[in-house]
Formats: sequence, structure tokens, C-alpha cells
Amino acid sequence: MSLEFILTVPAMWPDKAKMTTLHCAEKAGFGGNGTIRLISEPEAAAMHALNVSNPHGLEVGDTVVLCDAGGGTVDLITFSIVEREPNLRLKEEASGDGSLCGSTFLNRLFERFLESRLSSVPGWGRDTLDEAMQRFEMVIKRTFCGDVTQDSMIPVPGIADDSAAHIHRGRLRVSGQEMADLFKPILEEIHHFVDNQVKTSKKRVKALFLVGGFGQSPYLRRYLRDALPQDMEVLAPVDGWTAVVRGALMKSLGEISPLATKALVESRVARKHYGMIYQTKYEKDIHDRKKRYWSDFHRHYRIQVMEWFIQKGDEIKEAEPIKTTWHQHRLLSDGNFDSIHVTLYELDTPVEKKPPLYFDRRIKKHAVLNPNLDAIEKARIPVRLGQDDEEHYEVHFQIHATYFSAHCEYALWYEGKDHGSVRVDYA
Repeated sequence: MSLEFILTVPAMWPDKAKMTTLHCAEKAGFGGNGTIRLISEPEAAAMHALNVSNPHGLEVGDTVVLCDAGGGTVDLITFSIVEREPNLRLKEEASGDGSLCGSTFLNRLFERFLESRLSSVPGWGRDTLDEAMQRFEMVIKRTFCGDVTQDSMIPVPGIADDSAAHIHRGRLRVSGQEMADLFKPILEEIHHFVDNQVKTSKKRVKALFLVGGFGQSPYLRRYLRDALPQDMEVLAPVDGWTAVVRGALMKSLGEISPLATKALVESRVARKHYGMIYQTKYEKDIHDRKKRYWSDFHRHYRIQVMEWFIQKGDEIKEAEPIKTTWHQHRLLSDGNFDSIHVTLYELDTPVEKKPPLYFDRRIKKHAVLNPNLDAIEKARIPVRLGQDDEEHYEVHFQIHATYFSAHCEYALWYEGKDHGSVRVDYA
């Protein structure tokens, strides 16, 4: 019996973290009798949210922002509805964003508040702190709505009454204003990311969906309703706590069962620039003279430039490969041409700013691709006499990069044929 395993990961995670999670699952025994699917958490949540949102009048062509606010991360993504029935098809309208500003950071702020208020009071200790934090986590954080006139009572057992510290009968009184001030920096940061999605979306945003544990906070909903344009609905869908797992299951069932509703993101917006270092003939009217170098193989000046095959803001089709062409040569005297190592780079800049022509310190290594040439007959790799009178292996090949919800697959193509997947080492 074949099993399907589904792993969801924050969209804001780097590819290395996503692949590490996948490899850990494989080593733990998952996928032994089936496959593992890696799905972006905000994408999964959006599928569930839109699937249960019919009463809100969302139609084909409408655009929504999905904010997945959890314990550690807050992920945001913007979609337009391409189709609602019989299947759900979405198109990303803005480069996704996110940060480490989930509710655990609010917990830390509250813990610091308690320490500053009570650390010098007799009876204060770890047990008291734990009980106070438990009350904050399970009740206060989930019910506080921003009403500054409503005080919160926090249990602090073992501490005597202290009017100066607002302690009476083993309970600490925290004013509504103090509680609102604790929430404020987290809410402001989330609003910043939501506002950025709204401003960078290619279309007017009709609604904001809040999902995830912290997404159910009544104060977060109220704060964003007040901060965002009045014509934008702020919605917390049914089962928002579990929107990610429900949406991931919905997407996966749609891919394996002909009876289930299919849910598909047909295209996404690139979050960064991705490129490679490309060696080309030096052109004095185009290139920087100081960066040129002499090539004995070609017998002319060459220069290294950046070739950006994906630019931030580009539309990337689901399961449609992006093809890059590579050229490498090696001295025949150095031995067989069994393997190739090619390096991909990434750069994050404002979407309106073009990436640079030359490599600079802002550019980071993204991954090293390791195509294996064993599947190619050695006789099919041409040998060329270079301008240096030395014989060289010379290989022209393509790498096909195919992007999915939360990962990318690379394949080696040579002479128009697929020669299998490429091993990737992420930086």
C-alpha cells in the first residue's frame, strides 16, 4: 500500500531549511513506502480559507492577502482567484513576505514585563513565572481585544499582597493599556508586512484572511481592521487554527484522487533574483575594462558578468521548467569529464531595482548544482582544439529548474534529452 506524506513549511524559510526538513523526514522513515509532498504553509492555508469563504462573496478575479500568523513565523501571500468551481485555481499577485514575529515573541515581551515588575518582590520565582505565563498563553493572549479599560488578572501564587506592584490575593492586575502596549510592537510589524503586500499587489486587494494560532487573536483582527482601508474585509475563516493542515490535505487529495476538488497555484511571483556567473567575450562599449581577463583557450579578452535567469517579481509558472544554458570545458590531459559543479546565486533587492551586471558583496550563494555526466556516453562529449593548441573536452548543456509549492527540482538536459535529476547542495 502506497502512502502519501505531507510536510508543510513556512514560505519564508530558505530552501536549505526546507530541504533539511525533507531529508530529516526521509531519514526518520517517512516516504519509505510512498512519497513526501512539501507544501508551503500560506499556500495551503489560502486553499482552505478560500474553500470555506463563499458567504463573503469572493468571485473569480478577486484578490486576497493571506496572513498565516503562528507561534514563530508570520507568512504573507497574495492571490487572485482564477477559478472557484469545479476546481480552485489561484495566481500569486505579489512576492510573498514574512518574518519571525509570531506570538512566541509576544510571550517574551510579557515575560520581560513580569520580570521587570516582580523580580524584586519576595516570593517571585520560576514556578510563579510559569503559572503566570500559562495564564497568558491559554487565556489572555487569545481573548484580549485591545480594550484599554479592561484589566487582566494574572495568577502569581506565593507572592504577598503588594499595592505598589498591583498584587492582591495572589493575582497581578495588568491594565488594559499595559496589555495593549505589549501587543503593539508585534501588531505593528504584522501590519507593516500586510500593508506592503497590499501596496505591491498588481491588483486591488478585496480581503485579508487571518489564519494560524495568532491569526485568531481578536486584537490582531481589530487592529488590522482599523489600520487597513475600510473597503478591505478582514476575515478569520472557520477552523483558522488548522487551516494549514486542512488546506495541505485538500491540495494533496486533489492531486491523487479524481473525486476530490483540485487546488492549484498556477503561477507565483519570484521573491528574489536568481542567477549565475557567465563568462563572455569582452566588449569595450559595454563592459568594465578593469574586470577583463585574457583567455588562452579563446585567444581574446573575456569578462565575468551576472546572468539573472529569474528576476524578483517575475511570474513563475507551476511545473513549467525554466531553462538555463551552460558551457564548460576541461583539458583532456586532466582526465575524464565525469561531473560538473555549477553555482547559483541569489539577491534580494526592491522589486523596482535592477540587479547588477557584475558580482558584488550583496550577492549570496544560493546553491551548488552537481549534474552527473555518467549517463552521457563519453564519445558524445566533443573534444576541441583550443586557441592555446591544447585539446579540451567541451560540453554545452541545459539545467531545467521546475518550481513547485515549496521546492524546486533540477534536471540535466544534453542534446535535447533528459539525463535525470541533479543533486543540489543549498548554501
